[in-house]
Parts: sequence; structure tokens; C-alpha cells
Amino acid sequence: MSLTRDLILSTKAGTALDRLVEEHILEWVAWQELRGEYLVVTFQKPGAPEPYKRSQKWESEMQRYSVIQFEDLDTMKHAVYGDKDFSTDISLAWEVEEKIKKMGLHVEYCRALKQVVVNTGEYVGLFDYIHATPEQRCKAALLAVLNL
Repeated sequence: MSLTRDLILSTKAGTALDRLVEEHILEWVAWQELRGEYLVVTFQKPGAPEPYKRSQKWESEMQRYSVIQFEDLDTMKHAVYGDKDFSTDISLAWEVEEKIKKMGLHVEYCRALKQVVVNTGEYVGLFDYIHATPEQRCKAALLAVLNL
């Protein structure tokens, strides 16, 4: 799936937007694990070891794991652990902003945030930028990172 500006702006707060943040900004890797009859998904954060290496018998555990694309995650098929509500929880949205700052994209982010907030069609003042919603902050971060 190719991300476009319109697609990002039209995505509502929730799991879909959160997963775009996890994949494109936070650079998490989704791992699928076969546990008996169940498929479980966990996330590997940058710098963390692969999930199968948590076991002392990691060489045999490795066979149960495979990387899965974010767009292939299906809540009817997978039990997903570790998702966070970046687009609905302001404290988590601030973590996304901190990542943007570390990436050196704060100017691009501020420009994108202005566009996202203005896109509401309502009168916009400085107060509206300061009190941008988690959803608006996540969308702006995605636009900045993807240079859209």
C-alpha cells in the first residue's frame, strides 16, 4: 500500500493510524508467532533483540517466528500484543513528537501540523496548534517523516 497525503489525512484515530505511526515513525517490526493454533503478533522496537531470543532455546524458538507486514495484521486472525494508542492518548502522541525531534524533523513537523489543523475547515489560531489532538499530531508526524 502506497501512503498518500490524502490517505493519511482521511485515516481516523484508532488502530489503523496507530499502526502507521508504529511502522513509519517508530520503526517497529511486527513478528508473528505460531502458538499452537493461535497466531500471536508482538513488536520489536529498534535496538531490541528479536522476540525469539528471549528464550534460552532461541534457535528452536526461531522456527515459530516470522516477520509480518503491518498491512497483513488482521484482528480476526492475530492476537496482537503491544499496540499503543498513539492517535488517542496525548501522552503517547508526545512520545511521537519526541521521536520527531530526535529525527531532526521539528520544522517539517510544525509545517505539517499547521496544514493538518487548518484542514479542519474551522477558524484556527495559535491556541489550536498548542491544543492539537493526538490524531492531528500523529498525522502531522507521518506527513513530516514521509515528506508528503
